[in-house]
This record gives sequence, C-alpha cells and structure tokens, in this order.
Amino acid sequence: MTSKEQTRNLIIKYLDNSFTEEELKVFLHMIREGDADMDALDDEAMRLWESLPSDDSSSEAATACRAAAHRLLKKSGRYSPCAGRNLFLKIAAVAASVVLLAVGSYYLVSDIIEDRYSAKASIFCTETAAPGQIRRISLPDGTAVTLNVASTLRYNGTFGKKIREVWLSGEAYFDVAEDMACPFCIYSDNLEIHVTGTSFNVKSYPEDCQTSVTVVSGNVGVSYADGEVTMKLYADDRIVIDKSDNSVVRSNTETCNELSWMDKALVFDNLPLSEAVKMLKRYYGCDISLDNVSSDARLSGTHDNQSIESVLKSICFSTGLSFRKDTDGYVLY
Repeated sequence: MTSKEQTRNLIIKYLDNSFTEEELKVFLHMIREGDADMDALDDEAMRLWESLPSDDSSSEAATACRAAAHRLLKKSGRYSPCAGRNLFLKIAAVAASVVLLAVGSYYLVSDIIEDRYSAKASIFCTETAAPGQIRRISLPDGTAVTLNVASTLRYNGTFGKKIREVWLSGEAYFDVAEDMACPFCIYSDNLEIHVTGTSFNVKSYPEDCQTSVTVVSGNVGVSYADGEVTMKLYADDRIVIDKSDNSVVRSNTETCNELSWMDKALVFDNLPLSEAVKMLKRYYGCDISLDNVSSDARLSGTHDNQSIESVLKSICFSTGLSFRKDTDGYVLY
C-alpha cells in the first residue's frame, strides 16, 4: 500500500471514528514523523467535507470546530473568502460530528496537523564550525554571530519575522541587532538567554562540565535549569554555571580575555587537565587521550597559533607528564 493510499484510508477512519487503537497509533506517528502524505490527507479531507450536507449548528462544539476548520484550511492554502458560506458550513458540520464522536482524538489530531503544516512552511537552517574552524555568519535580522570550533547554530526559516530564536551547541559570540518588539532568544542545553539588542559570549559545549555567559555590552537575561538559576547580567559580567550542582559563580571580568578565542588564541584559565584536553581536541580536531593519568593539575596560560605538539610540550612541562604520538592522535601519560 502506498503512502497516499495508507494516508487516505486512515483519514477516512479518522473522520468516521472507526480507528482501531493500533491504527490511531500509526496515524499519529505518521503525522508526527512526517511520513504521512499531507497532500493526500488534505485532498481526502476536503472531498469528504464537501460530500456531507451543511448544518448550521450553533453548539459550542460546532463553534469550536469552525475555528479549527478555518485555521486548518488557511494553513493548507485551500481556503479563500470566495469559496462561499455553504462550503464552510459543510466543513464545520463534519468537524462537529467528529467532536461529538471523539472530542479528545479530534483536538489531538487537529493540533498535530496544524503543527505539521507549520513545520512544512518553516525550514531549519544549520550553521556549523568544524573542529579547528572559526566561522563568522550573519543572520537574516542583521545579527552577527561568530562560531567557535566544533559548534553548531540552528534557526528557523521564519527567523526575524515574528520571532528570533536560535539553538546553540558549543560556543558563539553574538552581536544582536536591536529590535525591542522582537526579543532574541538562545537555547542551549538547559540554558535560555533573552535579549533585545546587545553583545555577549555563550560557551555551552554539551561535553563540558561548565556553561558560561559573558556580556560585552547591554544586558542579558539568563535562565538555567527551568528557572532554578535566573538573573540579569550587565556589561563585563560573567557567570560560570557548574552543571553537576547548578552552582553559579558571578564575576566582573576583562571581556577581551574571554573573547581571545576569536583571534584563534587558546586560553586556559585555572582549567582542570581533563577539561583542557577537551578544548585541545576541539581546537586541533584530533584525538587526545589520558593514559592512567589522575592529575589534579590546573592549567593557566595563553597559546597563540601554536602547533598541537608545542602546546602539549608546555602542558607536560607544567604537570610533569609526557606525551607520545600514535596512530589515533596523542596520548598524555
């Protein structure tokens, strides 16, 4: 059975409420995952709606369904005022009959279908900086973003029209175009940031033990762990959140130090050896492992455009360790 035939059979069963439990599960899964033939669904629904007699019901159910039917038709692009009142009443009649038969499933499926149409109209754009690469990009609203190594930024195809939302994995510097009527929102793991126009740095690699936000200009609203941490930051403010217990350290900082990565400088600021190794792997795009090393050493210092082996030699000098090169990369021991 083709996708179109399967979709048609299921939409018919949906409208006359003859679903088995298993068929309902299949139908909901198809809509959620985008496997349903949405054009077939739309065509079959319209054909069935038009085949039934009109009934200008004034019940609360019919009123609610008129609104739902109106929204669905507008989203699908099949409704126009010239279609006439009779067609709309026929649609409302069938929608009302669905509610009378199965209120819960109707509203559930209607919401899913609406979401599906919205998803079809919006394409997500993904910008990625590979390991060892720093990228500068411009968003549709004029916001400038610099992505640090091994970082990804995603945003909706409708970004900047009604909402400005982005999803970050990694580290990025944002210089946000001001728009008081349309806040700029960043989501990264458990972190949420809301601004209207300012510049700041966000470091939120999923594999790191800490998340940090550093403000260069303006102010930034920060929420972490569903509101467990909530605060407003101002110019030169920096917070570091420990992911293990959601503890926060807030400080006043020299922002130039926090942004030195934009000039391809590698900065260790009292960083545990294990975290420094994570940075090196992202920065140089190679594998680095610790072989039977349980050092409590913390590293500080700046390395400007040095080779991986030069940095490893510096680390070994300060920690008393050694390193070797093998087929997969480097090993500290």
